Amino acid sequence: MVNLTARDVEATMRNQHRVRNVSLVAHVDHGKSTLTDSMLAAAGLMALEDAGKVRATDTRDDEAERGMSIKATAVTLGYDFRAMRTGTATSDRYVVNLVDCPGHVDFSPEVTAALRLTDGALVVVDCVEGVRVQTQTVLRQALGERIKPVLVVNKLDRFFLELEVHVLSNSPCSVLSNSPCSVPSNWLRQTGILLTITYTCVALQLDDGEVAYQALRRVVEDANAVVAMYSDNELGNCHMSPENGTVAFAAGLHGWAFTLSSFAKLHSTDSSWSGVDEAEMRGRFWGENFFDAETNKWTTCRTGSATCERGFVGFCYNPLRNVIKACMNDKTSLWPLLNKFGVEIKAEVKDLSGKQLLRRVMQAWLPAGEVLLDMLVLHLPSSATAQRYRVDNIYDGPLDDPYANAIRNCDADGPLMIYIAKVVPAGDRMGRMYAFGRVFSGKVASGNKVRVISNKYLPGGGGKEDVFVKTVQRTGMLVGKTFQAVDGVPCGNTVALAGLDAVIVKTATLTDERAAVAAGTIKPLKFSVAPILRKSVACRNPADLPKLVKGLERLAKADPLIECSLEETGEHIVAGAGELHLEVCLDGLKRMAGVDILIGAPVVPYRETVVASSSRAVVTKSPNKHNRLYMDARPLEEELLQAIEDGRVGPRDEVTSRAKLLREEFGWDAGDAKKLWCFGPATTGPNLLVNTCKGVYYTGEIRESVVVAFQAASKGGVLAGEPLRGIRFHLCDAVLHSDCIHRGSGQIIPTARRAIHAAQLAASPRLMEPIYLVEIRVPKSAVSEVYNLLKTRRTKVLERQDLGFGTVVLKAFLPVSESSQFVQQLRLETSGRAFPELAFHGWRLINSDPLEDGSKAAMVMGEARERKGLGPVPKFEELGATF
Repeated sequence: MVNLTARDVEATMRNQHRVRNVSLVAHVDHGKSTLTDSMLAAAGLMALEDAGKVRATDTRDDEAERGMSIKATAVTLGYDFRAMRTGTATSDRYVVNLVDCPGHVDFSPEVTAALRLTDGALVVVDCVEGVRVQTQTVLRQALGERIKPVLVVNKLDRFFLELEVHVLSNSPCSVLSNSPCSVPSNWLRQTGILLTITYTCVALQLDDGEVAYQALRRVVEDANAVVAMYSDNELGNCHMSPENGTVAFAAGLHGWAFTLSSFAKLHSTDSSWSGVDEAEMRGRFWGENFFDAETNKWTTCRTGSATCERGFVGFCYNPLRNVIKACMNDKTSLWPLLNKFGVEIKAEVKDLSGKQLLRRVMQAWLPAGEVLLDMLVLHLPSSATAQRYRVDNIYDGPLDDPYANAIRNCDADGPLMIYIAKVVPAGDRMGRMYAFGRVFSGKVASGNKVRVISNKYLPGGGGKEDVFVKTVQRTGMLVGKTFQAVDGVPCGNTVALAGLDAVIVKTATLTDERAAVAAGTIKPLKFSVAPILRKSVACRNPADLPKLVKGLERLAKADPLIECSLEETGEHIVAGAGELHLEVCLDGLKRMAGVDILIGAPVVPYRETVVASSSRAVVTKSPNKHNRLYMDARPLEEELLQAIEDGRVGPRDEVTSRAKLLREEFGWDAGDAKKLWCFGPATTGPNLLVNTCKGVYYTGEIRESVVVAFQAASKGGVLAGEPLRGIRFHLCDAVLHSDCIHRGSGQIIPTARRAIHAAQLAASPRLMEPIYLVEIRVPKSAVSEVYNLLKTRRTKVLERQDLGFGTVVLKAFLPVSESSQFVQQLRLETSGRAFPELAFHGWRLINSDPLEDGSKAAMVMGEARERKGLGPVPKFEELGATF
């Protein structure tokens, strides 16, 4: 094994064609971290014997305790492509910037942040569990970021060591040898195969591997179905296939993996392959290709002969099975097999037995680290290649300005453009943090002064308080929890920067201190979940409040999604994606603050909307009685609402192009489309303020005041002080005093806010509640218990799918307000046999009038107003509004 030094890695970074930025993504517990160990071992960063055991990228204590990744962990490693084969250092070096991402849905914002910084995704799928909900989510996110995926079908050791397959008499396997063609792709779902987990090392009893092949093919096809659904034309062909080398098969826990090329090389000396190149050999190892050993001929369907086997089974699966069986049961037959395959093992390995022997033999024969790193180098794009088609997807400025051109060309001599996707605690007693991101153009070095543009900055909106000039104290690479300092990092690489954490909250764009041309920013991240579960926190000792506030500031910086806010009642609120996310973040808050913290009960946020248009415009008068504003409200079109939340329509769009889109795609009036004043709340939310006044003077002068009132009103509606969602407000008319002194902001802002609240009341206001999409895997014998529990929590069951293994998948909508202790109670009711997954799905209307006493919505509204210290809902007269 050839180890590259930090200086070697730093030198290789300068060649962007030899840089690979890769995220490891998967569903929870599908084996990402164990596979990462193997790649670290192949790069010389850990001992091969420890690969799969240490989980080096689980750097936090709570990750080790829970046995799951919580934070994305970056590792920069050097890889000598030829040295793995020759044993001597060569000039064929690559830098691989890996980011091992968590798989639990509550921590998917970590995946979103990692994908922005990388160009390729190593998607890991458990060969038995298959493509799960979170697998689909991360694939969709990756393709949305124009990230090219490759696939690893993991945990193949489960086929050989854990699963016993009993083929029922009516299974297609019993007649497989007489079948003239292959088994259909959905065969495993339709048959009566019973998979029974055992805890003894029993070799898998299959019909010569055919069932194993069908299971693997199903996983590959399911993954490609997701890719086909969300593929991007600019990204090109992302179809993953074993024949092309973009699918690997692995057992991360035992440190071995292979692609079809591995066995193509193994069998290349066979006389039956004379004159056949490696690509053609790979093609015959997958799909409808069968080899008859007796006639030494290939066919595209079964001949019915006992010696006719599928290519994958005969040339890949059977050699694996024979070696594993020999390791576990009969060592005497193992050594001839290893000699046949050209595998050399150390003398001390021969004294081992069982799984220990299996592990060392398979690592020597099919080392996972080499196979996976080879696949990343050969089949994922370099930085220089990827940035050409990613620039318009990530850059928010003009696509012909110097910054866009430098990103497109991955120009190390161009203007500096860095995106910081997250802030990482340094792990020292001083509480320092590193800004972790990607250099898209230019080069950053220690001592450079950079302009830090925060994620709150809006182009053209002033916002000088959101732009800072700071000095980079140190530049470096992250290797797990270790910061490795380097002189400088050129474009195309990930980077860790010290000295900027004081002004960066979550994300930021860094540019040159003195740029000749105003720089655009990197587009904000789009998360697949939302911070919809909240808890209040307080100090047990009031004197510790400053420490709590400092801890909340650090927590808000360190987590991409978490929101920390101070309510008008004085409560400190922490909002997260789910119960597990909040639990982890609050545990971290206790450590960061170093004080005893009291945690309140979960608080569920709601949204306010309207379901009808105002019958007439409402009018409110200014305090001096010299100005009148006329407002009406109506529901926003569902398609437009979705487009705003997806980022297709927003305040950063060019006015003319946005007006054209609103007119042509959403049927807006041409005049209204041009007079869209703002989005809200926070200038980006899914509510619109439109000026539809005609022939009214001075509206341009009051615009800023009306917008300020709209932002405040949309942040807290009239019903329960909750944010508005999906409402379009029109400023229909205005009567304004001719003297600007009498129509200043002090007169217009409160008037406009009362008008907006009154218009909301006049348009059939309603409340919306957040809902989870729940997927529950449960044995058929426990389905009734699951249904009984769902009935008690206002749940709507959407789908029931029978997998054919005695297992059922239920999908349902679960209100977030009903989700407290749901997972624990479900496991209790089913004796641990049900496995639920909860993911935020969206907002659902509460079908009752909140202004009607005794209704469900009225009770929700009353609880929210009482919690916030609000009085009764104001009436029209109290708002000073009339029709």
